[in-house]
Amino acid sequence: MKFKAYKSVYIPHLRHTVHFADLSKLVLMGDKVRGSGYTMPFSEHETYVFYQDIEKTVKDPIQAPIIAHELVHVIAILLEKIGGKIEKEDEHMAYLMTYLYEKLLGLKLWPSK
Repeated sequence: MKFKAYKSVYIPHLRHTVHFADLSKLVLMGDKVRGSGYTMPFSEHETYVFYQDIEKTVKDPIQAPIIAHELVHVIAILLEKIGGKIEKEDEHMAYLMTYLYEKLLGLKLWPSK
């Protein structure tokens, strides 16, 4: 079953889509979730990230650590998919974090080249 996404971000070079949705969508399915966020692989090419009250969360700077926490889980899922490990931090992980964060918040943090 697919969940209605607040926003979906396609990562072309990994052929993977990250869907961001409200945590209430997952709880309605009967799943017990503790905390303010939850990340789950959905299929080979999709991952869902759920945030409590997502519309407020993405607009509140105080929530940045919660957003970043779940994005690290996404990066770990993606690295596992391509045979990498999160134990070895490389620059591409930082770029991926920035890309996902920008797309989720609708920002452009770094200037285009």
